[in-house]
Amino acid sequence: MLGTRGPVQLLSLLATAVRYVSGGFNTRFPFEKGMVFAFDFHRFAGEIAGAGTVKDIWGNDVDIAGVELILTASMLKLWSSYNSCEHYLRCCAENHYDFGVTKAVVMRAPMTCHNNIRVASIADRPEVRDWYAHMPTCTVINSWDSMAHALNGMDKDGDMVFITDNPVLLRRTGPTRTILCAQRVAEKTLPTEDSLVRSNIHGFGDDIGKITNRITAMFDVRSQFEPGSAEYGELSYRIMCGQHFQQCAIDKTKGIEARAMPKHWYDRRAAEAIEDEGWRAFCLNIVAGKKPYFMRYIYPVLMREYNAYQKSTNGKSVMEFRRRVSELAGGGEGDELDAFRHYTDVLTPVSNLDCVTNRICRRVEGMFSDKIALVSGGAFDPGILRSGAPCGKTHFRAVKAIHEDFKRYWQAEAILAKQTRRTGDEVYSRKVVANPYFRSLCYGVCSSEDTLLDILVDLCYTTSTSKQFVWDMASDAIIARLLRNSGGTIAVFTECGTGEAEVTWCGKGYKIGREPCRIDGVPP
Repeated sequence: MLGTRGPVQLLSLLATAVRYVSGGFNTRFPFEKGMVFAFDFHRFAGEIAGAGTVKDIWGNDVDIAGVELILTASMLKLWSSYNSCEHYLRCCAENHYDFGVTKAVVMRAPMTCHNNIRVASIADRPEVRDWYAHMPTCTVINSWDSMAHALNGMDKDGDMVFITDNPVLLRRTGPTRTILCAQRVAEKTLPTEDSLVRSNIHGFGDDIGKITNRITAMFDVRSQFEPGSAEYGELSYRIMCGQHFQQCAIDKTKGIEARAMPKHWYDRRAAEAIEDEGWRAFCLNIVAGKKPYFMRYIYPVLMREYNAYQKSTNGKSVMEFRRRVSELAGGGEGDELDAFRHYTDVLTPVSNLDCVTNRICRRVEGMFSDKIALVSGGAFDPGILRSGAPCGKTHFRAVKAIHEDFKRYWQAEAILAKQTRRTGDEVYSRKVVANPYFRSLCYGVCSSEDTLLDILVDLCYTTSTSKQFVWDMASDAIIARLLRNSGGTIAVFTECGTGEAEVTWCGKGYKIGREPCRIDGVPP
């Protein structure tokens, strides 16, 4: 039993930072580990036990009112080596043990492979706290070792690093060799306007992203081979070399021209052009020419390609074999079926092998497949957004013309955003300016809010076109109308026992009630 504020300071800080009362903490103090849970033992002592003083494991009387954290004997492994809690804390302080994070995993972007991850010891000593007291947002890294080189060529000009004490990452991050990439050095010149323009031109494009995706694909391909095999070793080598090619792509802005990643590493046609028959067969077996399966959720175009391919192949499979592709597992059912399975795998737009992220992705999909189907199964009824206000053809045609201008404008903006590599903030700032302009045009041709919203609903919710125009032009009106339709109330979920629950979520039951709600400026 600890009647002190030593370990509690860390737990209290964590709870305060996220502004909620945690259900529990996993503790790791010197010679101690275990779980502690939130429980009002002060109240328990007064109302149930009827005692304010108890004996701790050392036989000392302890006032419960001064205790903030209780540990069991099994949690403090060497409890018998001390004569009191104070003795334990004093020994920890004398030997420079602290009640906080002692080791952390350090990484940065771009991160190519496991060689770019390091486990660092936290230097938390009085002199460190004194010298760096006014740098609470900076990470100070030792420059006398190879960490900067290991973190994918990190330099000393304020690079950003990511630090975590996640126990899984700490446990699974082992020692690796530091990769030192041989890089060319650009000739030093005084910058001029022309040289800056050339630097910008060289920096255009998405070479870094392409190289990173190719490296990621190599991890996926490598997952099908056993460690120690020739294929596994070659892919590991190529992955580590990816760090060099990433740094070369970054150096393009400095005017440095470097050798590109060998094309036969990621392009099947290039691998097929290799003259040596044995080397050609080996390279074709490990070529990383497709993005991994999980990347469908990163690239919408890839998701559309994959869904279209699945629909097409499933149709062919049902026509030919009376089964969907997923039901054609196994072999030995005829050359025709084997050939169909083979070409289905070869031609699919993604690589669905067993890399870690693919496995996680499929597991999440399996957990939510029935729920996704349930949510997307029902058709939305746009009638709940209509008011039935009278609408003339003149108003409808005028708003429709504005809608067409809106679509053309954002199509052109999308092309420019890609060409000029605009950031998300820049795209948003364009939206902040453009949407009020189009909104003023809409209200200029139709001043009635109810009529305008009905027109917008008819334009966008009765066809397959994007619904964004409706929400950009009349989001407040939509919410106000839904609120009026519900009698000025909203649904509220209140936790209750599972026996009387109308909805269950994460093992807890909830009742559905209604409470009044109003929007500023909208009459109830």
